Amino acid sequence: MGFALLVTIVCSVWGPGVFGEVRTAGSFVVADSESERTAERVADRFPESDPDVLAVLSPTDGASAEDPGVRAEVEAWADALPEDAVRSVVTPWSAPEGGPDPRLVADDGTQLVVLVTMAGASAQERNDDFVALAEDATSDAFTVQYAGAVPTEAAVGEQSKKDVTNAEMWSMPLLSVLLIVVFGSVVSSLLPVLIAGAATMGSFAALRLIAGVTDVSIFAVTIASILALVLAVDYGLIVVSRYREELARGRRGVDALEATLRTAGETVAVSGTLVAVSLSVLLLFPQDFLRSMAYGGLATLAVALAFALVVLPAFLAILGPKVDALRVPGRLRRDPAERGSTGLLAVVARAVMRRPVLTLLVVVIALTPLVAPVLGLKLGSVDHRVLPPSDAVHQAAEDLEDGFSGIDPRPLTVLVDGAEVAPAYIEELEGVDGVSGVDVAGVDDDGHYLQVHLEDDWQSAGAEDAVADVRALDPPAGAEVGVGGASAEMVDQLDAIYDRAPIALGLLVLAVFLLLFAAFRSVVLPLKAILLNTLSVAVALGVMVFVFQDGHFSDLLGFTATGTLDPSNLILVFCLLFGLSMDYEVFMLARIKEQYDATGDNEQAVATGLQQSAGLITAAAALLLVVVGAFSFAGISFIQMIGVGMLVAITVDVLLIRTLLVPATMRLMGSANWWPGGRRAGGTSSAPPEVPGGTDPRDGTRTGTQTGTQTGTQTGDREKELATG
Repeated sequence: MGFALLVTIVCSVWGPGVFGEVRTAGSFVVADSESERTAERVADRFPESDPDVLAVLSPTDGASAEDPGVRAEVEAWADALPEDAVRSVVTPWSAPEGGPDPRLVADDGTQLVVLVTMAGASAQERNDDFVALAEDATSDAFTVQYAGAVPTEAAVGEQSKKDVTNAEMWSMPLLSVLLIVVFGSVVSSLLPVLIAGAATMGSFAALRLIAGVTDVSIFAVTIASILALVLAVDYGLIVVSRYREELARGRRGVDALEATLRTAGETVAVSGTLVAVSLSVLLLFPQDFLRSMAYGGLATLAVALAFALVVLPAFLAILGPKVDALRVPGRLRRDPAERGSTGLLAVVARAVMRRPVLTLLVVVIALTPLVAPVLGLKLGSVDHRVLPPSDAVHQAAEDLEDGFSGIDPRPLTVLVDGAEVAPAYIEELEGVDGVSGVDVAGVDDDGHYLQVHLEDDWQSAGAEDAVADVRALDPPAGAEVGVGGASAEMVDQLDAIYDRAPIALGLLVLAVFLLLFAAFRSVVLPLKAILLNTLSVAVALGVMVFVFQDGHFSDLLGFTATGTLDPSNLILVFCLLFGLSMDYEVFMLARIKEQYDATGDNEQAVATGLQQSAGLITAAAALLLVVVGAFSFAGISFIQMIGVGMLVAITVDVLLIRTLLVPATMRLMGSANWWPGGRRAGGTSSAPPEVPGGTDPRDGTRTGTQTGTQTGTQTGDREKELATG
């Protein structure tokens, strides 16, 4: 226990430093793809043509860019940029002609652009250099706003840090209050909160260690924060609830703890393994972004499991019956075994099982409109619009696109090496459908760098076709041609997703099936769980398309709809939702399985198990909604998307899937639910052995006759006070 406390203190002091070491979004580009190789060669050989930063300068007195005084101020500002941080600077007057380059001057003459290439070798170094530059490079003569890849990365990092801080600031107090309501005891309610806080700090420390050996996205820190809160609170809730239940049944000391770990502990372990499998699937994709999410998620899961299954039981062993100290008046509750057959959820389950087919039809028909928007899904990539509309980088990028017709922020980049570029090849490029023009952007000893400008938006189907057509052209004799640029990166990303997704999702389904089969010794239950989980995830994806692709409620949530959704984000959301939704399935099936082993009655087991797990699942869902609700109003749009998706999936899961579809499907399958494992001999009740009219041999507590999972322990009001659902 002392060691765990020491580790927690160290993580709390050292872990938050991850925000200082991880400040980039991570690459969405496919590793070793044609677009990535081309981008690396262009950046190395033609830095002026591939700037990291586009500084938009607006004279404060409204002077025109043609004003000689403006030129002097701009060149003085550019000369003052730190030489060690900047590799090249291009102003409107850098061209030999001497006059301002019209491409770098706004159409109305009120703004101009300076192109800056940072000197850093890595994304992190360029980010650090830019942050220092932006703080120091000021002028009284004009205002400066920054656009481009590096400023966007920096803004995303800063906004992500704010999102995590704000979400934790709002969610932790609400979690504490809700847990007091759930447990009716201050001490019990504090345990999951303490575990969640320790797990969060532990996940930050783990990510900081991982960042020392590989690239880690700032978004991994955000995802780690969400998972740490969700998993630690869920697992803490399960373990503490079961421990209090065992105390209410008359167990004490080591016996109560052993029974808790044998039941709730195994459930948490199975649940954690399922989440681990879901996150591990992300490692099969070639994007650094998704791999980074897997590293962060798996590290967080390991920390949450360690605290829930090692540290929390140590706390419980120390507290014993005092876990229920500081009771909230009026929170007396009956033993869950008593509620199992007569509670509201049991009544609902029996009603559903009397008309299972009708229930299935009604629920599926009701959910169909929510799933339908998935049919209109359009895939694209991310850009500055992931930032809030009020963000300075977002606004600068919009100013560039709207006010500088001479600047194409996302052309196709064609690098021709090993031969001269004949005019005939340029003519072929210009003749490709969707191409509006071709410029020679740079020449060196090895070859030519061409920029191919597109007629359509860089994420459109026309842009995808243009990439394919340009790549299909025969290269000049003896030349090697590479095609890159934003549209080419998007095409390569989509190709990689289409190539890996079927394999990854197939392995995910297979692994989940095998794990659930091992846990419940059933073929039908894993298949049912996978199908129902897929339904809840499909509903969430449909809502995400309706909101974040089509733009509904964008004003309320404060984001900019792009008309597309990034496939990497969708893969991440699917894996997160699939793993977390399976949590509730495992919690509930564990209770149903206990009842079936005890009674051998399928319908009775479903009704009673559903009732006994209902309080726990509802409480866990409410706590999870608090966490993801806080992130639903994050500043980064795709973090909002994750939050909203989880809100929808959890709500549908608890209100419809678990309450209606699970009992309906289990009623239809009957005894086939338990094939081939069947019923375990003797059941799996964790109640103490029967000691009629005497004392419990473990602690001397007076008992009465007990059967099944119910005990007549005579411990006064403590049985009622300690029991939870």
